[in-house]
Amino acid sequence: MVEPMNTPISISERSDFLESAPLVVEELLRARFTGDETQHVRIAADMMETRRYGERWLIVSDKRVLIVNPVQLGQASADDGVVEIPIDQVGEARTAELVGAVRLEIGLKPSAVVGSSARGVETIEYSMSHAAKFSEAAAAIKDLAKGESPTLPTQLERTRCDVCDRLLPERDGFCPFCISKWD
Repeated sequence: MVEPMNTPISISERSDFLESAPLVVEELLRARFTGDETQHVRIAADMMETRRYGERWLIVSDKRVLIVNPVQLGQASADDGVVEIPIDQVGEARTAELVGAVRLEIGLKPSAVVGSSARGVETIEYSMSHAAKFSEAAAAIKDLAKGESPTLPTQLERTRCDVCDRLLPERDGFCPFCISKWD
């Protein structure tokens, strides 16, 4: 199920791919997105461009991909902290493993790079704990770039406890620290 931007999004229905963004990011989305634009992915990464921990956002709609750094928003100009890629200029989206982290690489079509200031590849880095959802986001970007509807799972396997955020011994398993014990 996909919801238009002008409709309030029920985060609980697709919480793995439509996360609650900070107010500054929500305001940016309201200003940039049109009423007929459908948001498919809104997820936070936990690493900055400098490969230090910090928050960046990946937002994917049927018309564009945004990489947003909330800390840099509006510092010198309105476009600071935002990388915008029209979906029809996306040539490839893939993940690449780094040491202790992963990177989502969004490659532009050669025609989009020639004669522009674009770099050819835009990236967003994140820790291994976010690898599953960003892998699905890469697949959604590929689908949208081909003009197809993205196929996102309704829920990812849980690898962390919802209560204490510790790693679970088994995917979708029980947390040994939070489970109710006999007295």
